[in-house]
Amino acid sequence: MDAELSMKALENKVGILPELENKSAEIQQRNNTIWTTTLAFECFGVKIGILATAGLLLDELRALLPPSSNELKEGPVDKFFKLIISETESILYENDFEKLRFPGNKWVSEALRGQLKSCVSQFTAERVFIHAGVVAHQDRLILIPGEGFSGKTTLTAELVKAGAIYYSDDFAILDQNALVYPYPKPLSLRQKGANTGEQTDYDVGHFGGVQGINPLPVSLVVITEYQARARWRPQTLTPGEGVLEILRHTNNSLRQPQFAVEVLQKVVIQAKIIKSKRGEAEKAARAILQEC
Repeated sequence: MDAELSMKALENKVGILPELENKSAEIQQRNNTIWTTTLAFECFGVKIGILATAGLLLDELRALLPPSSNELKEGPVDKFFKLIISETESILYENDFEKLRFPGNKWVSEALRGQLKSCVSQFTAERVFIHAGVVAHQDRLILIPGEGFSGKTTLTAELVKAGAIYYSDDFAILDQNALVYPYPKPLSLRQKGANTGEQTDYDVGHFGGVQGINPLPVSLVVITEYQARARWRPQTLTPGEGVLEILRHTNNSLRQPQFAVEVLQKVVIQAKIIKSKRGEAEKAARAILQEC
């Protein structure tokens, strides 16, 4: 398997496209795809190799790596991602399986960034990854689990504007003791009212905030999503209800279920858990900070 190759072996194979199980007509015609850029990294115990054709430079690849990544110079990797890039069509493979295909090269970087992040969050056995917004207020950490389009980044930004310290708008990363670590990345906001996946990145300083540094235990879990004209009416959940709510947003719960549940149990024992629909993020942010 390609994914078991060492980096040294990879260097010896650069320029050869392995036989693909889901061959497309275009790829069958390419007997010697030239990989011009290669990179391997490790993030929370997951080791990934990347191969790309012309169109993506090494420094550009480095900018796409998940936070807390370290480059590897040798040793085996767990997975490969391969990018064939052209002005007419680009294809992203995970190992030898076609993952994404899109016209041109406009979305190549963001597609790869998302796949790398997803791979680490699903396969790590060192941390629990919860899809969530995370801030801290007066050393009390607030966890806001939620999927895309639930409004969690908008709410996170309003909390930062109100004085909270920014940890993440994407993932809460917890260790075995249920301490949450910063996941430093820009806040990615969609244009208000837009239903597309296109986002604009903003540094936390844009909202007058600062990036958190120290890991903290969870003090408050907020289960919420935006609903027009909804009133803030929080209900307190039991620890069991809290585990079930958070587990829905935990990326590696299927592959590491026992580890995930053990960590989440520690979270709900120490934290208050509330649930409510919310209207405008500014009002909800003020109410959430009062809970702390």
